[in-house]
Amino acid sequence: MDPRVKASEDDLRRQFELEIGIVEAMNQSYDALQQVRDLREQLKTAKARAKEARLMRDIDSLDQKAAELEGSEVGWGALFLSTPEGKSLTRLNVGLNTLFAAVDSADTAPTETENTTFHDVEITLKGQLTLWNEIKTEDVAALNAQLRKSRLPPVNLSNSSAVGIR
Repeated sequence: MDPRVKASEDDLRRQFELEIGIVEAMNQSYDALQQVRDLREQLKTAKARAKEARLMRDIDSLDQKAAELEGSEVGWGALFLSTPEGKSLTRLNVGLNTLFAAVDSADTAPTETENTTFHDVEITLKGQLTLWNEIKTEDVAALNAQLRKSRLPPVNLSNSSAVGIR
């Protein structure tokens, strides 16, 4: 170990373990985010092909759910984890990236705030991944039944396996 580093081996181990947890959560949130974006693109195509008003409304409804889960990067700050937008997959991914940069900025043990923030993000992410898996298994399945009934191609999430929930 570099003699200039004042942190103990235990401090550095705790820093490394937190960084590993953050990276795993970032990967999960990013994978789910890409899947949500893929679904939304397919919903645009399905809506363009749909002729029945009810089917178009159901596509819009599912797209709205997916849009809320996806979120945006605008207005990060105080909304993070305190509003539905602040709990979106996009915000969680950006927040995890910011947290990783803070934890990795010095050779020290993670602060209590960093540990607490990660714990809060992890709980929120678990809820969002559960919601995403429900959307895929229930809402997409129901919409696909309607699309088949209308002789339209179903939404294909074959590249979107269940996102792991720690």
